Amino acid sequence: MFITRSFSKAHGLAGMRIGYALAQEETLAKIRGAWGMGDVNMLGAVAALTALEDKEHIAWEAEENAAIRDEVIGFFRSRGHEVPDSNTNHIFVNIGMPAAQFREGFLEHNVLVGRDFPPLEQSHCRISLGSREEMKIAMEVFAKVLG
Repeated sequence: MFITRSFSKAHGLAGMRIGYALAQEETLAKIRGAWGMGDVNMLGAVAALTALEDKEHIAWEAEENAAIRDEVIGFFRSRGHEVPDSNTNHIFVNIGMPAAQFREGFLEHNVLVGRDFPPLEQSHCRISLGSREEMKIAMEVFAKVLG
């Protein structure tokens, strides 16, 4: 078993690119050899340790993220789109069109959409969750692009 966690959304450290992995030593040794896990810089280490201590913020962020995720999933499902349940800060939506076409529609509204996620790029889009305000704007654009 290999468990990974990041300090991105709930900890407010997405730009730091910091996280950790839990596994048996033998598994970690194989991964280190293949991937060369680098050192964490001092700023990243201090930020991660400090973030772990802020349990109140972590709890609030998890609750807020779950509420936003439920809202966005409900938005898509109410319009007939298939959306698997998620416990993450992103969802996959069957948008019924190629992701490239979806991206182009968003560009017309000055909104950038990220990369494809093969093998689902012909029908699905991965949508990362933002703040409540960001997702309100995103849902307005989703409605325009998807009809």
